Amino acid sequence: MPKASFNPDLAKQGGGGVEAGKYRVKSAKTQNIKTDFRPNQLYLVLDLITLDANWQPVREAEQQDMRLSFGQESLKHYRPAVAKNETDLDPVPQSDEPDAEGNTVHMLDSEPFNKSTAAMVFLESLAKQGFPKATLNNAYAPDFAGLEFELASYSPKDCNDKFGMRLNTKPVKDKDDSTKTIDITYKVATKWNNPNYLSGNSSTTSSTSTAATQSTSTGAASVESPEDLTTKVLKLVAERKKGSEIKSMQALFGFVTNEYTKHNPKLPPSQLAAVQSLVKNPEFVAEKFAEIGVTAEYDNDGKPTKFTVPA
Repeated sequence: MPKASFNPDLAKQGGGGVEAGKYRVKSAKTQNIKTDFRPNQLYLVLDLITLDANWQPVREAEQQDMRLSFGQESLKHYRPAVAKNETDLDPVPQSDEPDAEGNTVHMLDSEPFNKSTAAMVFLESLAKQGFPKATLNNAYAPDFAGLEFELASYSPKDCNDKFGMRLNTKPVKDKDDSTKTIDITYKVATKWNNPNYLSGNSSTTSSTSTAATQSTSTGAASVESPEDLTTKVLKLVAERKKGSEIKSMQALFGFVTNEYTKHNPKLPPSQLAAVQSLVKNPEFVAEKFAEIGVTAEYDNDGKPTKFTVPA
């Protein structure tokens, strides 16, 4: 079977004791973990550096592992696997034994991840902050190294209200005492601080460093307006997606972010947020796409819902 995808759109409906705060991912992996309280199962493990209010490392703080489970039944369908890189579609599966680890996930069958697992809820919340689903599709744990995010604990209802999820909000009975119920909470990302890290320009300092980058950037790309840069990136996306459909504005947002940060890392990092903002404007996108022959389908309110790129 092929490599899995971390894209929550492809999961079916259905960690850790890290407290709320700001964090940077130092490294990431997939790993089987068995504890005294939980059976052996597959996790996404993020090695975290604690940051202060200004997104600076807290020197006295210990590094923490945030363990995000893919579900108690996960090893029936998946294995941690080792891929050569993020584009390797045939990673080497590892065993189902506790502590086996890898940098991606191998699928044993076609069963998608369950949307209500800790890992998929966290990744869904991260995607809602603008993290590109094109990157999540790679299911490559090292892609998270350098990510800075703000962490919170939400109830299922909060996740549904704030992120548009469809989690079960009914009380869950305690398996050891059927007269009691358990309050379920999820670890979620409420902010993504440094989109530029995907291009290898991770912000290891506070927003002050971003301002400095803006003021010292040189070269032709730095003088281009956000509108010109967005138009350029839309053309690059259309070139890459020739003969296919872009099925939603959200998918387009991911493609643009991925194109900007990974395929064209020389584009000015300081302008990424402005480009992303313009890509959220459906009228602007439809107009620019129309100029290069990309057609749009519209909803009843006249807003584009998907695009067809000619071959």
